[in-house]
Amino acid sequence: GATGPTGATGATGADGATGADGADGADGATGPTGVTGAEGPMGPVGATGATGPTGATGADGEDGEDGAAGPTGPTGADGEDGEDGEDGATGPTGPTGEDGADGEDGEDGATGPTGPTGASEIAGYEQVSGAPGATSEANCSEGAVVVGGGFELTGHNGSEIVHVNRATDEDTWTAHVTGGPGAVTAYAICATLAP
Repeated sequence: GATGPTGATGATGADGATGADGADGADGATGPTGVTGAEGPMGPVGATGATGPTGATGADGEDGEDGAAGPTGPTGADGEDGEDGEDGATGPTGPTGEDGADGEDGEDGATGPTGPTGASEIAGYEQVSGAPGATSEANCSEGAVVVGGGFELTGHNGSEIVHVNRATDEDTWTAHVTGGPGAVTAYAICATLAP
């Protein structure tokens, strides 16, 4: 005959017994990094390690700036005198100085020897001079005798002294100077006596 209508659903039956564990599923994707945890406490100090080998000498560093000048130290003791140096070359001759003031007149010389007895008349006379120098002699011409004389001092500086200014024989007048650069010139007055 024809199929009848579906009947009403029956009541749910009791749970069956738990089945065996299924196989592990594949690893899931890595989750995001978690928040960094707080720093833990410092561990104890480890033992000192052995000294390592000496490293190579480093390159010289740049020179530092000069420091401030220190205070002046005390003066050292005088050193010993050095040896005398060699004499330097003679310098050029300086200019001639001006003539000094005339010196004071020297003392009169000693009286000369007595001259020969004069004749009653003089036939002639002459004045002669000697060469200038420290000593100068003025000599009369042959046959004439000296009856007077004197001197002239040139190139003097005031320190000269005339020691001689007199007739030294019957026909010679002599002058002599010392003590300076001056030169003396003797003059003689000579006379020719009538026979």
